[in-house]
Amino acid sequence: MRIGSLRRSNGQYSEAVAAYRKAVDISERLGTNRAAKMRGALQKLGQLHFNLEDYEAAEFAYRRILETIGAGAQQEDSLAVFMKTRLIDVLTRQGKTDEADVLRGEVLESLNRAIGNDRKVFARNADRYVAASMLVDGGRANKRIAEKAQQLFAEGCQFDPEVSPPELEVMKSIIRTAILECSGDIEAAIEVARELWERGFAETRSKQRPSLARLVHLLREAGQTSEIEFVLRTALEKHAQVNGGDTVETAYTKLELAQVLAETGRAEEAASVATESWTRLRDEEFVPSYKKVELLTLLAAACDASGKPGEAAAWQEQLLAYADDESAAA
Repeated sequence: MRIGSLRRSNGQYSEAVAAYRKAVDISERLGTNRAAKMRGALQKLGQLHFNLEDYEAAEFAYRRILETIGAGAQQEDSLAVFMKTRLIDVLTRQGKTDEADVLRGEVLESLNRAIGNDRKVFARNADRYVAASMLVDGGRANKRIAEKAQQLFAEGCQFDPEVSPPELEVMKSIIRTAILECSGDIEAAIEVARELWERGFAETRSKQRPSLARLVHLLREAGQTSEIEFVLRTALEKHAQVNGGDTVETAYTKLELAQVLAETGRAEEAASVATESWTRLRDEEFVPSYKKVELLTLLAAACDASGKPGEAAAWQEQLLAYADDESAAA
């Protein structure tokens, strides 16, 4: 799995997927005593597919994890709770709302039971409980879950030993934003999230995307569209400094920025930024087809809105040709 993590951190996504799949296959052949290793590889594989917005592939990975846990343990096991929330997210993004709603009910029941868990048990699984409560409710954490986690941290309860000290500090910051958001102090939550995001660039690449997503979520809740634009532009500058700028993650951030520009009536600039994103993503094998369709649709609409019907028609032709190619491949 270390090879997969290294490939992912260097932006070599195809190689990272292959490395994680190999780790899963090896663990599966070695039998049940390697189940934990296999689940770990599947989690990383699922997260990578999710980051690349290949939700169908992420769904498959998360379902396999639940299968390895076993039906008898699924109602109480914290990993099962967390994986169900990841599954809810990818199902919702694919429009499978009925399946997602069934799982959402199961997760909410499990979280309600978790509040009554032994203090040590809760502390060891606090990260999963807090993350699950956020995922199941559109980014807003369950206040009782978050407050209990914060109290146990303050009391020095033993946290999951597999979580590194820097990761623990990140979790504490996320819990603070959750409590502040639930309490209605969105501005304070934004400041904590901003500090977490900025620290993520200084410490490790792996924290950039989730901390940026958390900050953008809070800014959207506060209706601060102009601030979202500023954050995304700053993220692009930091990507260039830390990662070199020419990565899939950078291209996704440019797409987000282009969408904000289009929403605020700056169609010509939106088209320019989206074109840069398309140039990087169009030949990337592990970027899902629907994301490329989304980009081409944005480009056609932005060119049309900026009074460039010829360019809009050209993008529309690319969109139709790409859709035809995908249909033929299917």
